[in-house]
Amino acid sequence: MRRNLRTASLLLVSALTAVTAMASGREFDASGFHFEITSTSPATVNVARSQINFTGKVEIPSTVTYNDSTWTVTGLGTYAFGLKGGMTEVVIPSTVKKIGNMAFGYCSGLTSVSIPDGVDSIGNWGFAGCTSLESIVIPNSVKFIDIYAFDGCSELKNVTLSNSLDSIERFTFNECEALTSITLPESLLKIKANAFDGCTALQSIAVPSKVVEIGKDAFNGCSAMTSVTLPDGLKILGENAFHSCRSLDGVVIPAS
Repeated sequence: MRRNLRTASLLLVSALTAVTAMASGREFDASGFHFEITSTSPATVNVARSQINFTGKVEIPSTVTYNDSTWTVTGLGTYAFGLKGGMTEVVIPSTVKKIGNMAFGYCSGLTSVSIPDGVDSIGNWGFAGCTSLESIVIPNSVKFIDIYAFDGCSELKNVTLSNSLDSIERFTFNECEALTSITLPESLLKIKANAFDGCTALQSIAVPSKVVEIGKDAFNGCSAMTSVTLPDGLKILGENAFHSCRSLDGVVIPAS
């Protein structure tokens, strides 16, 4: 029920976003993609939401030509490829700095995506519901991953995180049911509420030494977890942080 309500809300936002974008008058088609102008000096664009039916392998261009000008592709806008279930592989150019909200949300056929070094942020629901995605490498240039970014990626087994992250936001890896292990970066300060909620295959977690906060329900329902290492500097351990971790014999809470 919770997932159905979330999906319905996202579809409504999708429709409103498309109407707003078309009314802006700052869009054009080129090289088989739909773009929204973000700046004229320098000339930059985002890949924008469209009705184009992408299938198979999709290679996003780094530059496109429009009105005798060359435009650099620097972002993937809201719903750029969201709900495009026919895509199986995506290659993102090195010119892209931001992956927007729902950029690849619910691309159920997506099995492979290459995120280049230079991307600095991934928006909320960025890859949520990509139920065929098995691995992801997030380069060290990424400093922020927003809420629900990989929510419901039920086949996600392997994740390499950026070592520039200082937080895992709410519901980032919620219900990633195939995830068995993950190495958290030493840069991490906070693990927010429900960050790994429902990761039923996650077997162990070593919380880095700089982490001062683990939020409510952060590891709720991680029923396969047998081992947890908490740092001495931990200040806040949220309610039910390890609730329903049935395989966990106990958690040693540091004196801090």
